[in-house]
Amino acid sequence: LEPLIRLLADESQEVLEASWHATMTVSTAVGPTAMAVHIGPARTMFRLAVDAAPTTDGSIPGLCLPKGIGPFVPMLSHGLLQGSPEVREQAALGIAEVVEYSTAKAVGPFVLKLTGALIRVISDRFAWQVRAGILRALLCLLRKVGMAMRTFLPQLQSTFLKNLSDTTRTVRHRSAQALGALASLQPKLDPLVREVMSQIANKSANSASIRSSFCEAFVEIMQNCKELPDVAAEGWNFLLEGLTDDDSGTLEKV
Repeated sequence: LEPLIRLLADESQEVLEASWHATMTVSTAVGPTAMAVHIGPARTMFRLAVDAAPTTDGSIPGLCLPKGIGPFVPMLSHGLLQGSPEVREQAALGIAEVVEYSTAKAVGPFVLKLTGALIRVISDRFAWQVRAGILRALLCLLRKVGMAMRTFLPQLQSTFLKNLSDTTRTVRHRSAQALGALASLQPKLDPLVREVMSQIANKSANSASIRSSFCEAFVEIMQNCKELPDVAAEGWNFLLEGLTDDDSGTLEKV
C-alpha cells in the first residue's frame, strides 16, 4: 500500500490513474478489516506524498481524481466504527487528512457516509483523543464540502455544543472552531447565539474554562457568519463578562 500512495503524488497523469486503480484493487481484494491495520503507515505516507507532490496547494494529485479518496474510505470507516480506541483516533485523523489533501469534487460522493460515521462514534464514550480526532475530521469536511452536509446541520450543532463543555481544552477548542464553520452555512443564527450566551452567563453550572470556550465559540460564529444575528450586540456584553485573564487568544480575536 505504501508504494502505491507514494505514486499518487507523481507528475504523470498515466501513473496517477494507474496507481489509483491499483490502490482500489488492493483495497477491494484485501478488505477493510485487514486494511485497517495500515491506517497509521498510510497516514505517514500521505504526509510524505504531500511533500513530494508537484502541487503548491497542499493536495495529493491522485486523491484529486474523480472519487479520489475512494480506495481509503472503507479502511478508514471500518477503523473508525470497529477499531480499538487507538485505531478509531487514527482513522478519524486519517479522514481529516485525506479530505485536506483532496478536492471538494473528489470528496463529495463520500460525504454522507463519512459524516454519518463520525457523528455516530463521537456520541459514544471514548477517550478525548478519539473525540478530538473526530472533531478535526468534521471541521475539515465542513470547510471542504460544507454545503453537502446540510442534512446533518442540526446533529452537528448539537454535537459541537455538547463538546464545548468537555473537560479537555483541545476538544473544546475544536468544537468552537467547528461551530464557526457551521455558522457560515446557517441563515438563522439567533437560537445558536442565544444558547452560547446562556452558557457564558451560567457561572453556577460552568467553570471559568468552559465559559471561556463558549466565548471562543461566540467569536468564531461572529467571524464566520454571513450576516450578523440580531442578538450579536447583546452577546458582546456576555462575552466580556465571561473572559478570563488566560484568554489572550480570544481577546485578540475580539
